[in-house]
Amino acid sequence: MQSAATRRRATLGALRAIAVAGVIAAGLLVASEFALRLVFPGREILPTGREVLEADRELIYALKPGLKAQFQRAESNGGQTIVWSTNAQGYRGGPLRARHDHRMVVFGDSNIQGVFSELENTFAVRLEKYISEGIRKDVEVVNAGVLGYGPDQSFLRMVRDIGALQPDVVIFHVFADNDYGDLLRNRLFRVTDGVLRRHPNPFTYPRQSLIARMQDFTSTLFVVRAASKLAGLRTQESVTARPPRDPDAYAAKLLLDAEHELEAYSRGGVDSAQVDHYDLDVALHPERPSARAKIELMAAVIGAARDAADRAGVKFLVLIEPSAVDLTTNLTLSYRFLSKFPEYRPERLTQIIEGICAERGIASVNLFPVFKAASPDRLYFRDTDDHWNDAGQDVAAREVAKSVIALLAADRNTRGSTESPMP
Repeated sequence: MQSAATRRRATLGALRAIAVAGVIAAGLLVASEFALRLVFPGREILPTGREVLEADRELIYALKPGLKAQFQRAESNGGQTIVWSTNAQGYRGGPLRARHDHRMVVFGDSNIQGVFSELENTFAVRLEKYISEGIRKDVEVVNAGVLGYGPDQSFLRMVRDIGALQPDVVIFHVFADNDYGDLLRNRLFRVTDGVLRRHPNPFTYPRQSLIARMQDFTSTLFVVRAASKLAGLRTQESVTARPPRDPDAYAAKLLLDAEHELEAYSRGGVDSAQVDHYDLDVALHPERPSARAKIELMAAVIGAARDAADRAGVKFLVLIEPSAVDLTTNLTLSYRFLSKFPEYRPERLTQIIEGICAERGIASVNLFPVFKAASPDRLYFRDTDDHWNDAGQDVAAREVAKSVIALLAADRNTRGSTESPMP
């Protein structure tokens, strides 16, 4: 039998061997990483996931300022790698201009941020081009879109930023696909006696675990990317969710998810899953409790945003973007499948928002008829990506530019009619 001392020596020897092996492996990793960076000096490994965001007490989260990141389109959508950045204020694009004749700001979600498009093809930049050409003046359009934002977050950011930006016009983007549900999932507001108030139990941005932070770090290493490529593994940004195979089962799940989200919103203190999805309950059954709650919140948030713009003396325009589900066959869930439900109306999600605006005298642009007349399948990405593509953003920018130019003209006419004539 071995003595206790002998066993201790053997254990210590094994631990030393493991430590030496670890040091050698770490040294090889560092050397390999250094060698790869020497061989590919111009290559960068940029963030692609949630590491582009930071927690924000008021907005839940925000884009990090001074950021450089990338997005990888799926092969079915071209496969391009898009490098994008934020300026010092956390807006996508370059520094804000000190001089301009007019400034507009677009608040919205990932469709506005547009990380899936080169900067020059994003809605904000195309809108800037068409307004500038239309009025022959120097126009700046600020891209205040943030991936995953709902209208409630856009409203709060608008209130926070409008004083510093001093825009002439605010374009308030609403995505008639998942934005109704965002208002429940975020739990930022509730409506009490017809008044929009802060929810007592808002969703809080989850802290990133140590393991997740380590994964983010290792994903920036050249040697990890090279090993993944050699092994035939897909990197984080190229992995896309598998589309649902059974649209019937998927539709049933969406309706059940809506009920669970309303329950979490009403009960408070329990975080529902923060997964954006098509608002099928509103599209099929606007009288259901979950749909009624979403519509009530949507009306209150849009009204509050318009009131905030009025107080700041800023023109306000709601941009209503239709869902690819309601216009295209690019996704597994589409209007063709949903037409089996007698209650379904493809235009319902956009018409409700348009009606909210009309009832309150708020200027709006409903893109549903515009997109429907412009071969909508070509205006959106395919498979699991439900965003508008470069062509869709361009069509939208042309249409919205007309309304913005009309708002500016109306403002000039109003000022001119109230000014005293020159002596």
